Amino acid sequence: DSVISTTVSGIVGSLPVREGDTVYTGQVILELDKDQEELEVERREVIAESKAELKAAQQRIDTLRIDVEALRRLHDKTRSVSAEELRQRELELGLAEAELERIQAAERREVVEHRIARAQLEKRSLTAPFRGTVAELHVEVGEICHPQQEILRIVDVSQCRFVVIVPSANSVGLRKGGKASLRIDGLQEQQEGTIEFVSPVVDPSSGMREIKVLFDN
Repeated sequence: DSVISTTVSGIVGSLPVREGDTVYTGQVILELDKDQEELEVERREVIAESKAELKAAQQRIDTLRIDVEALRRLHDKTRSVSAEELRQRELELGLAEAELERIQAAERREVVEHRIARAQLEKRSLTAPFRGTVAELHVEVGEICHPQQEILRIVDVSQCRFVVIVPSANSVGLRKGGKASLRIDGLQEQQEGTIEFVSPVVDPSSGMREIKVLFDN
């Protein structure tokens, strides 16, 4: 039994389920208006995938490295290039390498910002956390939703949980995952269930222990 709500505000744009409908794990059960978020994701994707600035910076570095090597050889062999000119070109290379590092950092930031935009877009959709039936629906298309507002309620009645308090002596041998037989009023046949919880604590005053059994409805 789960009451579903959103973590962001928005106008209900799509509501593909109604009360009484069966929903499945991961199925979209509500979408808020998301045009702006979709455009932001597209914009961030274009920025993140653009490598033109990075390629230009790398090409400039490659060109400057070739120039620096050529000037260094001329300076060392023929002295036809002054030391000042060589230092100036080496400085340009250093600045270009620093610019490349800045662009690479910006590229990584843009990738993260694209992921953030996608996460914001995903928050505009609600999905069913488990298979069940829509028991209550509190909004309609066009209405405004607020964070933590109850949107709808989903229940799974395919299984039931039997909770019983038994004397500690009667719980000896009962283990999680073990089988248990239940006799239910109105049913002739016994129901077979699976023990999902055996309390590790025994009430000191009553000597009782809690047991939980899950069985098909």
